[in-house]
Formats: sequence, C-alpha cells, structure tokens
Amino acid sequence: RESSRRTPSALQGLVPNIFDPNIMDQDIIDLRLITPPLERPIDPDDYIVGPGDNLFVSFSYVAPGFALTITPEGLLVIPTVGEIDVKGLSLSGLKKRVEEKARPMYRTGEISTTLLYPRQFRITIAGSVNMPGGMVATPVDRVSDVLVLANRTTGIHQWLKEANPDYVLPILRASDRNIEIRRQDGSVIKVDLRRYLATGRLEDNPFLRDGDIVFVPVRNVEGGTVAVSGAINISGLYEYAEGDVLGTILELPGGLTVSADRTKVEISRFSTGLDGLRRAETIPVDLTQGVSALNTPVQPRDRIFVRIAQNTQTDFLVTVRGEVRFPGGYPIQPDGVMLSRIIELTGGFTEDAFLPGGAVVRPLDPNRPPLNPNLIRIARLRMSRIAPQEVADFEAQAIFNQQFVVADFPQLFDQRDESADVRIQHGDVIFIPSRNETVSIMDQVASPGQVPYISGRPLDYYISQTGGYGKHARLSHIQVIKAETQEWLSPKETDIQVGDTIWVPRKPVRDYYAFFKETLSVTATLTTLYLVLQQITK
Repeated sequence: RESSRRTPSALQGLVPNIFDPNIMDQDIIDLRLITPPLERPIDPDDYIVGPGDNLFVSFSYVAPGFALTITPEGLLVIPTVGEIDVKGLSLSGLKKRVEEKARPMYRTGEISTTLLYPRQFRITIAGSVNMPGGMVATPVDRVSDVLVLANRTTGIHQWLKEANPDYVLPILRASDRNIEIRRQDGSVIKVDLRRYLATGRLEDNPFLRDGDIVFVPVRNVEGGTVAVSGAINISGLYEYAEGDVLGTILELPGGLTVSADRTKVEISRFSTGLDGLRRAETIPVDLTQGVSALNTPVQPRDRIFVRIAQNTQTDFLVTVRGEVRFPGGYPIQPDGVMLSRIIELTGGFTEDAFLPGGAVVRPLDPNRPPLNPNLIRIARLRMSRIAPQEVADFEAQAIFNQQFVVADFPQLFDQRDESADVRIQHGDVIFIPSRNETVSIMDQVASPGQVPYISGRPLDYYISQTGGYGKHARLSHIQVIKAETQEWLSPKETDIQVGDTIWVPRKPVRDYYAFFKETLSVTATLTTLYLVLQQITK
C-alpha cells in the first residue's frame, strides 16, 4: 500500500511489523464483546474475577440457585449468605471462598459456583498505535487481540496521507517485541508478540486485566536490531529485546534449516577498546553443547551467521514418466545408476510402451523442474535434412534448456544388448511415450495436435483434419518425422504411418524494406565507383 512505499529507508530490511496494514485484516468487526471467543476452556486457577463477572451459585436440593454479578466494589452478594469480598481472587479461589462462607448456612448438599459469562472492562492503549486511547476488553482477550483492533486505519489516516506525503502510520514504526502492560498494582509485564507468533509461547502474549495500560514503544531501528543470516528459515533484521540470548533470537526466524551446521554458529560484534578504537569480535558457538550454548548472551547490533554443513545430504533422484508400470521419482546413489536398473525398479514397460521414442533428458540445472514430457521426443529429433532457418525456428519453440543422453531403448531392452546401457545421474528424466494410434501435426496448421491414424490416408487428409494450413505455412518444406527411425523425410518420400509427426514449418520472416535499402545502398556505391573510374580514365 501507499503507506509502506513511503516508509523511511531506515525501516527497510526489517522483518515486517506484525500489525502492518498490508498484512492485517482491515475489515475486522469487533464481535468479541457480543460473543467473546475462547481459545480453550477457562482455567479457574488462571482466571482472575472482577466486577461484572456473571456467576451462578447453587446449593443442590437444599435451596434454589442464584444468578449473581460481582459488584463494582468487588463484592459477591449471595442472598441468605451475605457479602463476600472477592477482589483479586482467581475463579478457583472464589469457589473456595463461597464454600467457606455458605457452608454454615447450608450444612448438607453440594455448593457449586459457576462462571456464566465473563465481564467487560476498560483498558488504555498508548504509544505507537494508529488509534490510541480507551478500549473495552474482556478477561479472555490477549494483548494481540486489542492491538489488532487499535491499529485499524480510518478515513483520518487516509486524509493525513493525502495532506502530507511523508506521513507514516504510527504502527509502521512500532515495536512488536518490547510492548509493556502496566498494571494497576504497579507491576510491568513485558510482551513479545514476535516471539509469540514464532513459537506459540502464551506467556509472551498474556491475558488482559481491568485497568491495564498497554504501551507500544517505537522500534529502535538504528541500534536495537540483530541481524540473522545463513542456514536459517527467514534471514533479516530482528528487533532486540532486553535479556535476549542466542536461542531466543534463533526462534524468531523460524529456527535453522535442515542444512545448518549446528556446530558452527558465529556472533560478530563490534566493541570499543580502552584506546577508543572499535574492533570486530567473532564469538563461535556450538549449539550441540545444549542449554549453555543457547543461553549465550546477545547484544544489540550483533550479527549472527549460521553456516551450512559441508556434508549436507542431497536427495539424489531420477524421474521416470510415461509407459512404465510405476512412474515417479526414484532415489539413486550419488554416482548414478544404470538405465536398465531404473527400468527394473519401475516394474518394466507397459504393453503400450513405444521404445523407439524413449528418451533420457539431462537438465543443465538438476534443481530445475523436469521438462514437459510432450517436448522430450520433439527435442531429440534429428534435424540434418532441414534448412538452418527452420532448425532455428524449431529450436526456439522446443525450449532447449537441457541436453539429451544417447540411449537406444530397442537395442538395450528388445535385443538385450548390455553395451547399450547408459548411466543415469541425479536430475535425469526418463520418458517412455505411448504407442497410440495417432499422427501428430505440429506448428503452422489451424489446430495442431493428434489425429487418429487411418491406414493409407495421404498428407492432405491429416492436414484437413486440423482445419487446414495456417496463414504462414511454408508448404514447400513440410517434413514427416518417422516414429520408428526419427528420420526427417519429405511427404513425397514416405507414406504416413502410425506415430509419425507431420511438421509444417513457418515461412521465414523477411524484411523487404531493409533488403531494398541495402540494395539501394550497394547500387549507389557502385554508381559512385563507376563515375570515379570514368574521371580517372579521361
């Protein structure tokens, strides 16, 4: 959005703020006060009761129960029992207090207290948020719940952006690791929402209480970050929080990758010596040493680098497609495997396999996705009988981004000639086409594709089945690619057989204007030379 494009350059490179309006939902409806959502059943030991909580106190068969609300003074008034001070009690503590106070009156039967509906109370949100001020919350709300609501954008923010091109939404500068909850009793609780989202630690995103002040400071971009790179899941700059250790910082980017060398983690740090000069220091850490390594202290502006293991294992695979019994990927040894062994692992060929059309494709980059099988047989065809212009045109359409391994499938599998066996490497793709009863028509026809084969039918029949020639078809250079031999022949030299491919090339593009200019230029030059020679001979 516009606001993110105008963010100062100092913010660039930081992992995006979790309340960035480009990320959070702008159309949130505050339904939690109507039906407060619960992430799990309320724990009576954790839930602190307060004014407005709705309770039901029952005395079994001895007396009717009572639906009660805790008063603004923090009292629970039970008819026949009296006032009970419940300020600051947990729900389980309230249950015990009611039992103690009511038992002298009700000596028999069970006394139970149930929370019917949680209360609502006011809190204050201050600092670098889009909409600071008072807000209504419930005891089942966490800090993240109210901050999402406090950081919605309104028409006022839009007006400010239009009035001042340099205006930046407050939340784009906000911290998400150094948030504070300032409680009524004077205590301050640290909130780390970045760590909460990375690990799910609920203690980093606590529940709210009556009268809490949630303070969101501005991020210290210049000196309050730690850079993490190397074999980790998400490289970048992460905000520093007081007391951070190496294990905490490595949790923020989602941990290490599978290729990480846990014995070689480096913390680079600049320190100032007694002479006033700044020097670089590298602290090696071996994470295999356990908790002591994870508790290595981290400072602002540290740079953490995780090296990739030298002996990282690679999945060595080849892919087999087409007419085999079990196509798919097959693991191989790092030094490769013979073609005959791979076909044996696939369960052999199907009855429809067309071995003369089999191909082994070796991508220039084994990590790229395998080539589309429909292009493999086309790309391996020999082109010795067509003009250079047509070869270039064909290659451009066939997407030659791999090389082809010479493999004679009929000789190896039909004739059992082991000398025709070839070694298959990681990333190779083996394709076995189907022996279908069709003829393929390619390129400059109305509807290129496959046409059912009918014995004895001429070229014109198959062309008519595709809708006729295209506008740019070069009729004098049509080629028939034989399925059995991959030989390129003129239609006059062969009959159309099952599996053959008819290729109708495109007319070469000629720039007649350029040809005219070149001819005119040469003519002018020759005329000039002629006139000069005439002058010399006089």
